[in-house]
Parts: sequence; structure tokens; C-alpha cells
Amino acid sequence: MTAWLEWGRRKTRPWSEQTLRSYDYALRGWAQDFCERGLTDPRDVTSADVEAVIASKTDWNDSTKTQRLNALSSFYKRALKTGAADRNAVDCERPPRTDNEWPMILPEDFRRMRALGVRDVREDALLLTLALTGVRHDELLGIDLGDLIPNLPGIGIKKAKGGKKREVPLSPVAAETLRRYLPERPSTNCPALFLQANGKRLTKRVLSRMWHRWLRDAGLADSGYVVHSTRVTFNTLLAWAGFDRRTVEELMGHGTRRDMNPKYTRTDMPRKVWAVATLESALLAPGQGVSADGPVQVASAGVQVSGGCVEPGVPEHLTQRVEVATALQHETRERMPQVVQGAAFGDP
Repeated sequence: MTAWLEWGRRKTRPWSEQTLRSYDYALRGWAQDFCERGLTDPRDVTSADVEAVIASKTDWNDSTKTQRLNALSSFYKRALKTGAADRNAVDCERPPRTDNEWPMILPEDFRRMRALGVRDVREDALLLTLALTGVRHDELLGIDLGDLIPNLPGIGIKKAKGGKKREVPLSPVAAETLRRYLPERPSTNCPALFLQANGKRLTKRVLSRMWHRWLRDAGLADSGYVVHSTRVTFNTLLAWAGFDRRTVEELMGHGTRRDMNPKYTRTDMPRKVWAVATLESALLAPGQGVSADGPVQVASAGVQVSGGCVEPGVPEHLTQRVEVATALQHETRERMPQVVQGAAFGDP
């Protein structure tokens, strides 16, 4: 098992640390279950044994079953190539895949979280960075001071899923908030951008507690919002605004479609700057796109610059779709309130 995980860490497109931890946890669980059945050699395990373990796990939901089976199947695929196994024991049918429906954060709710939830400039910088860059929570926690790109301004995401790296521009409000946070950041040897009160790197647990408090203080504890909802919101609003797939994919760190020739889907940094500025205007209250250094010069990308404010002029069709989404979510909450219990994170 150790050799398999090490292979996953060193292959051309390495697994993320989160995937490695997930696979390690899953394989240890399988090993324990098989040992209890007297199976200590991967070659002795059959599909019937796997199905028996699955049947005994009455507390596993379909998502957990799929994750555990995927981890075991990946292990056996590698074992077949190295000669450690002569067949893939995972021959049972996976549970039907269901799309996770994490709710998009309504602009009015996001403004409530900022106004009533966040307590200081550090928390404001955290929330804005999550919402206005579309980063995954583990990417956010992995950002170091050296990853900031002052001239853009933006952030270099180096600890991304699948080992992919990317640069994400900061909107004017996000950049200004980070500039105000940096002087208040505790002096420490830790290179992390966001720190805990003890001077150590911010952890997933601390971010989870913070997220729950933001929702509670904003009166949104039953909204169903999770940390991953910021990423869903980022993707949804950019798609509704009509930005091309390639721009959205690169900003979010998604793989591009293999059936589409890159030369027909080129994007550039000005268009990405335009995208995050448009998102900012849609998500925040109007007139908040002010930079301490004056107007942000991105007019060539289509952003209107006026009086020190970045006003991308949110497309009318985007405004209409946000209004429809707001009405639908309000109606859903009235009929069937969603009570959040447990984790604040939507992604595994």
C-alpha cells in the first residue's frame, strides 16, 4: 500500500495531498476488514469478499461506498501492472452517481455574511479571497506570502489539485482588503498568508468553525451553505455572465476539454481580470470596487473605469438570472428549510 501511495505522489500528474490522505484512509479500512475475514494477501480477495464488506457497512451512504470502491479499484489497477495481483477484486456495481447540489450563495446573503459575520480584516480577507477567486479551501489554506503577485494584483496557486498551478487575479475589493490585512498579520516564521491566533497556518478545522460562525451571526445557519458554495457561486455567476468556458476553467483550475483545440479557446489575463471584476460587481454592493491606488486600469478588457471605481456594468441577463435564483431559493427555504448538520465543507 505504501508503494502504491508513493507512486500516486510521484506520477506525471500526481494526486493531491487530500486525495492521498483519502486513499490512505480508505485502504487502511479495507485492509482491516479483509484481515478480520482472514484475507491478508490481495490475491486472495474476491469480488464476493468486497461485496460482503460493503453489505456490512450499514452506516455508509452511496457517496462513501463509491469513494471506498474507487480507492480499492485504483489500488488493484496498479497491483495488476506490478504483478502484486492477478485480477481486480472490485467487480461490483457502483452506486448510481448523484450530482452534489451545493447551493449558490445569493449576493444578498453574501453581503449579510460580510456585514454581520466577519469580525476583523483577516476574516474579511479570507471570505473575499474564497468568494472572488474561486479557490478550493485547501488551496486557500496553502497560500504563502510569496505566492502574492503585487503587480497583477493576484495570487499564484501552487498547491492545487492534481499538481496544476495557476495565477488568479484579485478583484479591486479583494486586493484592497488583503493590503489592509498584511500590516496586521502577526510577525512569525510561518510563511502562510492566513494564520491562526497562535501564529500557525490556518487549518481546515479553524476555517470550518469560522464558516459556521459567519452563517450563524448572519442569520443563515439553516441556509445549507458550505465553504464549497463560494466556488459554486464563482463558477455559476461567471457562466451566467457569459464568459467563455476556457476563461472559467483556467480561473478555477479545471482541466480543459480534450475534444476542443486550445487555439480556438484562448484566453488572456485581461479577460480574467474582467471576469473577476464582473463577479465582484454582481456579488458585492455597487460602488465597492475602489482601490487604494486609484482606478484599476483594465478598461482594455472591457471594464468601465469611472471615478476610482471599477464598474464592469453587470450584464442585464446576469442580473435577471440572479433575481430568479434568489426567488427560487427563498421559496425553497420557506417550503423545506435545509438544516446544516456537521461539516462546513462541501467537497470531500
